[in-house]
Amino acid sequence: MAFVFAGVSFYWAAGGMAGVHTLGGPIEKMATARDATFVTILWAMAIGKVAGGVLAMALIRRWVRRIPGRWLLRAAWGAAAPLALYGGLQTASVALVRFDIITPDEPVASSVLWWRLLLWEPWFLLWGVLLGLAARNAGRRWDLR
Repeated sequence: MAFVFAGVSFYWAAGGMAGVHTLGGPIEKMATARDATFVTILWAMAIGKVAGGVLAMALIRRWVRRIPGRWLLRAAWGAAAPLALYGGLQTASVALVRFDIITPDEPVASSVLWWRLLLWEPWFLLWGVLLGLAARNAGRRWDLR
């Protein structure tokens, strides 16, 4: 999952525009304008997502033996909790807007809300939950005494 996320970020950072319309608002505007700060953030996010994927793989297969298991678990929990929290809060806030429970300051296209509600925001939640489960399972398998 992390590598798919990274691929999209690399694609947008390199100038690809397919799917940018699903983001809406200021994010779409910065992507379309090729804002230098936004592009830099995209590259950094893409690299971070690859690192998250490598971390998840290390938890599952433990092929990075030189890194102590405790460090891997701390890194995993340190990433899983914010990912799940961010994804959960974002999904909830988009749902509140989509179902007219709250009204944003600026109008947001219905199609953008659906994309964010059904794809973008839940992926962060799912990624955080799955990374947390991988960390929990790895912690149970490894003898860290």
